[in-house]
Amino acid sequence: LKSLHRPPVTIFTTAYSEYATEAFDLNAVDYLLKPFSFERFLQAVNKAKDQLELRKPTVPPVAPILVQKETSALFFTAKVDGKIQKIYYKEILFIEGMKEYVRVHCTSGRYVILERLRNLEEQLPAEFIWVHKSYIVAKHQVQSLEGNLLQLGSHKIPLSRSRREEVLQAIFDIE
Repeated sequence: LKSLHRPPVTIFTTAYSEYATEAFDLNAVDYLLKPFSFERFLQAVNKAKDQLELRKPTVPPVAPILVQKETSALFFTAKVDGKIQKIYYKEILFIEGMKEYVRVHCTSGRYVILERLRNLEEQLPAEFIWVHKSYIVAKHQVQSLEGNLLQLGSHKIPLSRSRREEVLQAIFDIE
């Protein structure tokens, strides 16, 4: 642990109390002496969770769309894993919302971006449609609909009942 640039949040569990001082010298979050109760374990885990929260950057997150907002644009630019990544609209299969993150599924791979689905949806061109509370799809990538599942390549995306009519009209031209 001493040699690591950014050591992990660590909880030591052992039956030997003589190592406690060394553990705290290594910045351990907690030291559990066996046997320990579940409540004591939970307390240690909560301390570790608090430490992880403190490690999060306090700078406001960079919005994923760093360049252009024109609807005629071919791509948007997002910060992905510390680098600026071009994501071409034509390569996007669908976008999956995960609380404050989105996972953009493309033909070339997947990208996780710190952004809410609602915010990203406002930036997308008209060829994208919201099909479920957690999914936006590229209309041109939808191959079929079976029951309440849209087929996009090997992916099956749920279609919500409340959006069914709008999606049938927009993608399949069915009224």
